[in-house]
Amino acid sequence: MAFSKNLRGWRQRISDLRALDALGSDARQGLARELGIAESTLRALAARGPAASAELERLLKALSLDPKRLADTHPAAMRDMAVVCSECDAKSLCRTDLDLHVSAATYDEYCRNAQTIDALPKENIND
Repeated sequence: MAFSKNLRGWRQRISDLRALDALGSDARQGLARELGIAESTLRALAARGPAASAELERLLKALSLDPKRLADTHPAAMRDMAVVCSECDAKSLCRTDLDLHVSAATYDEYCRNAQTIDALPKENIND
């Protein structure tokens, strides 16, 4: 089961990279510019796949922050945090803390987004 899921994910990432390459240099540069990231970062994100920053949404919710509202009100910060999250080397620890529901007390010890998250307006998701 896990092997077939990993294989599907790998195939999807290869497909995404091929689609990105098919855009051509000018289109890739334009897309990267539109997203506010370097073209090399765009390629790295495509290689990691769409779930590379899945922990960010879970963490924000654990901290009583609404990811959708933040994406609307602070799109640049959310984009930057997603990039940082996708490049993180503490994913296993993060997922464990999220699963154990202790992230609110521990994330600032290892999360490279902690300073940005702490600077966000504290809008309760239940508002």
